[in-house]
This record gives sequence, C-alpha cells and structure tokens, in this order.
Amino acid sequence: MMKVSRNDTCPCGSGKKYKKCCGKNTVVTIDHLIDKELDNVQGEIIQFALYHYEFFIEEYLEEYYARLELPEEVEDAFHFFSVLWIITKADLGNGKTILEEYLGKNLNKQKRGRTKEIVRSWTEAKPSISVILEQDKDYALTLKDLFTEEIMKIKVKNEEHEVSIGGLMLSIIVPSVNTMMFFGTGLDMPSEKTEKLSKRIKALYETSELSPTEFVLNNFLDMIELFIFGDMEVTVDEVDWDTPAQYEVAKLLEEKILNYWQVDSISLLGFVLWKKYCERKNPRIQKPTLYVAAMIYLLDQLVPFGEELTQSQLAKDLNLSSGSISTKFKDLENVLWEDLIEISSKLAEDMDDFDEEDYFEYTDTHDLFNHNQSRSKSANKEEAQDLIYQAYESSGEKRKLLAEKALSLDPHHPDAYNILADFAYDSVEILKRGLIVGEQELGKKFFKENKGHFWGLIETRPYMRVKLNLALCLQDEGRGREAIEHYKELLELNPNDNQGVRYHLFKAFVEEERLDEAEDILKGYDESGTTTGDYNALLLELIKNGTTLKAKELLKQAQNTNLFAVKYLINSKKIPTFIPDMYQPGYENEAIMYADDHFYLWEMDEKITKWLVKNEKK
Repeated sequence: MMKVSRNDTCPCGSGKKYKKCCGKNTVVTIDHLIDKELDNVQGEIIQFALYHYEFFIEEYLEEYYARLELPEEVEDAFHFFSVLWIITKADLGNGKTILEEYLGKNLNKQKRGRTKEIVRSWTEAKPSISVILEQDKDYALTLKDLFTEEIMKIKVKNEEHEVSIGGLMLSIIVPSVNTMMFFGTGLDMPSEKTEKLSKRIKALYETSELSPTEFVLNNFLDMIELFIFGDMEVTVDEVDWDTPAQYEVAKLLEEKILNYWQVDSISLLGFVLWKKYCERKNPRIQKPTLYVAAMIYLLDQLVPFGEELTQSQLAKDLNLSSGSISTKFKDLENVLWEDLIEISSKLAEDMDDFDEEDYFEYTDTHDLFNHNQSRSKSANKEEAQDLIYQAYESSGEKRKLLAEKALSLDPHHPDAYNILADFAYDSVEILKRGLIVGEQELGKKFFKENKGHFWGLIETRPYMRVKLNLALCLQDEGRGREAIEHYKELLELNPNDNQGVRYHLFKAFVEEERLDEAEDILKGYDESGTTTGDYNALLLELIKNGTTLKAKELLKQAQNTNLFAVKYLINSKKIPTFIPDMYQPGYENEAIMYADDHFYLWEMDEKITKWLVKNEKK
C-alpha cells in the first residue's frame, strides 16, 4: 500500500502539500482514493445501464416477472440484483455487454491509469455463490466458493450491513485494489438457511452437466429467485395449526415426501395443499398416516415426474388398507380441486422434456385426476394464457389457431385480439374489441387506483399492448387525432413509458401539425445525446423556424451523436429491405432504424432535404 509523504502534493488534487491538506487529520493513501473512484464508477455504470438500456433490461426480465408473479416486497430486490448480472454478462445482441459498451464510451474519462486498469478488468466479472467464513471490523468478508472451495477476500463498503457467519452469499465479484469487491452488492442468506439451500443448489448443479463457473453464470437469475424465495419460505413449525393432529400430519408428510422424492419443492407443495385442505374442512383426524398416504398419492398423480405409486404400495408402506386411502384421496381431491387444476396447468408450462406435439397431446387428452367435474374459470384462464405464450412463439396459421383456442377459453384476454388482428381484414375493429374486454377485465376501480404505474403490474400488459397496437393502426389509416388520444392515455397510465409510446406520439403530433405539443414531448422526455432525440429536435426546429443558426448547431450535435443517419435521410444511402432487430448507439444499424421510422417526416418538405444535403458533415 503506497503512503503519501507529508511534503508531497496532496493526491486529492487541491494543489496543496499533503501535510497542509488531507494529511492534517488522517492518513490518506492512493489506494483509498482509487477505492472511492471504483465505487463512483460502479454507480455510473448502473445509471448508464438504466438510462440507455431500460427497454433491453425490461424485455430481458419480462418472462421472469410473468412466471414468478413477484410480491411487491421482493420485486425491487429481484430487479436490482438481476440488473447487476445483465450489466456484466447479458449479450446485447452485438457481442457486447452493457458494461463493455460503457467502457468503450467512458473509460478514457478516468484520469488515473490504475483505476482504468482495474475497471477494464471488470469484463471478467465472476458470478459467485459462496459461504461466509468471516467478517472483520471494517466489514471486509472472507468467502469460500460453494463449489471449488476457493477462499476470497472481499472489500465491502462501510455502510454494508453485518452478515451471518456461515450464511450464503450470491454476488458478482470484480477486482479492486489489492483484493476483490462486489459489483454493486451481494445477496446474503442467514446461516440457518445454508444447509437446505446449499443442498438444493448442489442438486441443480449436479444435474446441469456444467462446470461450477458455467452453472452459476447460466443460472444466476434463477439463483436470485432461489435466494429471495428461499428466505420467504415458511416451515411447518412456523404455521399456526388448528389442532395438534394437523401439525402431526404436516410433519410426517414432510418426512415421507422426502423419502419418496428427495425434492424440496414437492415437500413445499404438499405442505401448502395440506394447509389449504385444513383451512377449508378442519378435519377430525383419527389416523394421521391415512391423510399422509392420501396426500402422497395425490402429489404423485399431480406432478409430471411422479413415482407412479399405487394405493396398494402406499397401504403396505404405511400399514393401511388401500380402500381407506382411496376414500381419503377422493375427499382431498374434491376439496382441493380448483387448486389442483391451477397447479397442473402451471406444471405443464415447465415440462421442458416434451416436444411441442407431445405437449399438445398431453394437455388435450391427459386427465390427471379422472374427474368429471367441469373446468373452473381460473383453469380456463391458465390454459388460455399458456396458449397465448405458445402463439407468440409460433407463426402463420398455427399462431392464429392458438389465439382462437385461447379466446374460446378466455374471451377477455386482450392478447388474443392482438394476435388475431394481424389476420383480420379490419384490424382496428378487432383491436377495439380487445380494448373493451381488457377494460372490463381490469375494472374502472383498478384504473383509478393504479394510474401512473400501470406497466409495473403484469396483469395490465396485455391491455397496454392492445391499446398501443390500436393507436398504431389508427395512425397508419390516417386517423391521427384518434391515435393521439390513445397515446396520451397510455402515457398517463405509464409515465415511465416502457413501451416507447412517446416516439409514436411525437410523429403523430408532427403529422397533425401540432408542433408545440411535439416540442412538449421532447422536453418532457429529454433524450438529447441520442440519435432519436437529437434528430427529432433538429427536425422540429426546421419545420417550425426554418434553416436557422440554431438548426445548424442542432445538425452538428445530431451528427456527432450519429453520423450515418443523414445519409439515409437525404437518400444518398438506401434504407435496406431488412431492418436490423437490434442497434448499437452511434452505429449505422441505429441510423437505419431511425431513418426507417422517420424518413416520411423528413421528406414532407423538399427544402429540408436540400438544406441537409448542403450542410451535412462530409
């Protein structure tokens, strides 16, 4: 560690001697300054990611949110730790991560060579699951890798909380000064959870056929889920049971399930179903093993990877009669019927080993419980949602048939109308129907209570999609005024604008010659320094005020942001037939995407095109 001499110039940059500056009160080291710089850089990287790649992050996480249905109390935590992984490891589609994009644009702003060197090495960030061995008085941690048993020293910010020695830590580790540090922070679990959680993680690892590093890297988001929901799990002993016999069944059930399956998730499922049954029926239990046997048989029928247990086998194992197990099983099935339908539908969504044809055969013909009871409304909704997911991943006639089948099960699903509108002669009418049923499904009270943060609620997204698609169709048909009202309502529901509505609204305002309102959009969502923001500001200035000095300055700024766009706007380069799916800020693929969306606005006035030709940077 390098110490600063008292007569040296102070490393803080004040220009004073160290003894008359920072050296008055404490010993400042270069390492200490670099640590602070590294903390600042991490903050800048996270802000860079959230500002420039919000849509990419939200789209990346959308399937997790849809699958997990996260409670509000853990959604922020899941999002934060997921973002850290996405920044360091997720491919943007151009072979680079968000971190690498940041380094390409901002690394040279760092003046200190050693800081640059350390930050550059963060591209080798290591996702890690570790056991916490020690925490010293400065909060620094000693960790042991769960798989390789490598020992690591981790420097931690002073404001970090104290951790549980022997607990588990999920983190992304990057180099620091003479040691390592977390990228962002780590997610820790208390020591009492370590044995159970480690067992689950290692079981997943052993079936993955991956190296430890590849396993943690490829499953990091699932590990976040496991850490968060592992911390939320309620045990049999923590639940209030109405009678000692109910508790006795729960404990015995937990033990017997692990004997048959060795899978914690089935144990949890059995526990939840038994608790629901007790709440609904409050049974008088004379023989606990009978309920245990019936529950195990029910679970074996429910899960797609069951052991194919027979009632006779269970009767023999638990010293019961098979007839008594059959009677109790039917009772459990009747009381829990709607829950079982819902669970079986969700389990079917995760049956990755089935190919598509097997899956359709399974969902259409396999009667898990041989029950003649009619399907519940919630079961229809579950199956309809599953069909919608499949439709979005399909194309052609199959996509249409899946959407139609979903609509027959759930006539109030806006996404079915979204899909069917692509096949309709009058798309607007189909989308209007979807909008109406979406509004009915959510209800007026829901709109009033949740206006302003709509997109954050998963159940609103089909409605938001159908409303945006309707607005786009109206705009394409020349019905700009109607489209504008829908765009404005979408922004009122979701001011953060995760759908990019503001870009369409800007174009609609320009088409309708409502230029002051178009300018309000640019001011309300300041995106100067981006291709869309800078070129739209230039376009608006040219339309409103003509070829002013301000327009020349705006052109210079726009070309500094993206030099390629002008070539496509003046038609010296042709917009290709196939438009890129992804773009990199400042690159030609971004210019193509902008020109494809906005070319018609630029060519409305021939004077603008001629001015661009004359003033473009050669």
